[in-house]
Amino acid sequence: MSDRREARRQVALYALVRSQRERLLLSLSRSFCSSCGWVATVYVDYKPPAPGRESEWLRFLADVAAHKFYAVCVFQQFPGLDEYCERLGTHVALISPDTSSLPRGSWRSVKVG
Repeated sequence: MSDRREARRQVALYALVRSQRERLLLSLSRSFCSSCGWVATVYVDYKPPAPGRESEWLRFLADVAAHKFYAVCVFQQFPGLDEYCERLGTHVALISPDTSSLPRGSWRSVKVG
């Protein structure tokens, strides 16, 4: 596999997990990335990031800024993430389940922008 093709497989998956539902969504997101042929580096925080406290969020942002990934994947909206990634030329995949109309765990859409 060429270096270019391999680089397109590298993605970062970030999640803020505070509930059983979010643990399930993280698991489904990992499976989704794998089914797409993506190699995901997973960053998980169990408490919201706070100033002066180390967090996976800060590590995630630093690694994205270092251009380690072709894309980032999230199942939650994070204010400013789209703009941050756009400035860096990194794609964003928003994986969003719609539990109101589809069976639990089904994917409504994947937006890669």
